[in-house]
Amino acid sequence: MKEYAPSAEESLKRIMTRIELGVKHQEFALEFLACSLPAPFIATLAQQCQKAGITLHNIDLTRQVVDDLHQKASESLPTPLPDKFALIVTGLETSIFMDSNEERPAVFQRINLAREQYKSFNYPFIICLSGAILQKLQKVAPDFWSWRSAEPLQLIPTKTFVKEEINQALSAVEIAGWDDAVHRISLLERLLEAYEETGEPTSSQPDPLVKLEIWSQLGDVYKLTGKYAKARRAYERALKIAERLDQPELRAKLLNKLGIVLRDLEENPQISLNYFQEYLKHAQEKGDPSGQGAALNNLGLIYLDMGDLEAAESLLQQALDINQATGDAAAISNT
Repeated sequence: MKEYAPSAEESLKRIMTRIELGVKHQEFALEFLACSLPAPFIATLAQQCQKAGITLHNIDLTRQVVDDLHQKASESLPTPLPDKFALIVTGLETSIFMDSNEERPAVFQRINLAREQYKSFNYPFIICLSGAILQKLQKVAPDFWSWRSAEPLQLIPTKTFVKEEINQALSAVEIAGWDDAVHRISLLERLLEAYEETGEPTSSQPDPLVKLEIWSQLGDVYKLTGKYAKARRAYERALKIAERLDQPELRAKLLNKLGIVLRDLEENPQISLNYFQEYLKHAQEKGDPSGQGAALNNLGLIYLDMGDLEAAESLLQQALDINQATGDAAAISNT
């Protein structure tokens, strides 16, 4: 498994032994895997199970938000159930990232309270989570966690694999719908964790701006799904990197994004006003008419919120004039 550190081979052997024992005794056996990017490992594990005559059924929840894992797993089981069967759940991170209470997400609270239900699964039940989310499960669902058959196995991706996954993720910017958006949130969050696990980039990896781009895109998708507080956090993380790396253009764009999110959060309008003014100044200095139109439009909306109709009308008209001159006329909206 070239995607993971050499220890992954040993982890594969150990999890296979646990699966075979659970299948043999036909009893509930709870296992955990700590892995931020599990897809290649799951594929290899499924092949190994197939060789052993065991059906490994993967429930991938990366495009779903669930609060009752037992019900979701029950509904997803094949019919009829194979004699030799094991179940693995991946993508549960999505439900945690999309929960308004990320520290005590509903799905983990329910796992702990309804843990007795899981005994109905008389086969190996494996949950694969990123390391950070697995630690959260230990705190929020300690009783369920105590049922584990053994300590979790950890899979560390290689720097090369992380680089490839990052490049692929950052090149696919189009969001097709809600399920695509929540999947992208989960992927970007897990890529950030994998990036941290494998260390700072080497000459064979993307430059430090890659982390800025991940945070920025993560803010975009959180905003798209209405998670404005999380969008703010992501943009602020990206902004710190832009300032540290002395990237004035990226900084200006992030200030504009932050201003929009703060307006959505109904924060002090003066803060958004300052951000949009900085973005406007930068766009004027760079001779960027599109940026000027966006900044003027957003400034107009802030003045509208503040009840200064005269200033709002003037700014919005300036934005419209610029957009018409550049062939980018559009309805007034957040830009």
